[in-house]
Parts: sequence; structure tokens; C-alpha cells
Amino acid sequence: MLLIRPEQMKVFSALQSERLDVKLRSYLESNYPDQVKQLPPGGLEAFLKRGHTKASALGFLIEADHARWIELMLIYGEDFGTTEKYPWAKEILEDRLAIPSEHLSRIDAWLRLDALYKQRLAGAQHGV
Repeated sequence: MLLIRPEQMKVFSALQSERLDVKLRSYLESNYPDQVKQLPPGGLEAFLKRGHTKASALGFLIEADHARWIELMLIYGEDFGTTEKYPWAKEILEDRLAIPSEHLSRIDAWLRLDALYKQRLAGAQHGV
């Protein structure tokens, strides 16, 4: 039987985290270049670290949830979901009956509906 010691798990975890950050850096730099450029020099690494810390504090355990949370923080600001600036997101995140991955699914659904509403509103204002 294979036994993995806690020290080995720490090494594996660090390597996995490093791989995720490499992917995230590439993804964020190519999809959100303007937002990334607004970060201070060397700021993306610090931003990723803060993002992981916040994601963990919110109960996100899997890489995909960390990645999505960090993307949301880059788009909407580091205080996204934790202040009254986006009360709907704060309400979703404070729902203790839902699991953290469900929180992100609900936030994504809300954002899609909001985008659709704004699209329809813009079309109505232009006579479409």
C-alpha cells in the first residue's frame, strides 16, 4: 500500500498550485490585458495570492472554483461579493445552505441574466 506523508502532500500541493497560477497568468493576460496592465508591476502574482486566499476563505476547494473566483475579482474588483457594491453577490455568498461551487454557479447565472437584460434594454432603446 502506498502511503503519502504530509510533507509529500505539501510538495504536491505547491506544485499543483504553481501549475494553476501559470495557467491563470496566461489566461488572464490574454483575456483581460487591460485589467492586468492596471495592476502594479509584479502585481499579478500578488493578486493571484490574494485571490487564492479569498477563494479559500469563501470555502472554494477545487482549482476551477479558485480560477473562476480570481477571474471575477479581476473583472469586478477585489471586494467583489464581500461589500454592498454587489449586494446580490454578497447575498449569494452568504447563503450557508449552498455549497461553495453552487455559489459560483448562481453568480454566473445572475451575470448571464444581467447581460441578457442589458442587451435587451439596449435593443429596446434603439428600436430593435
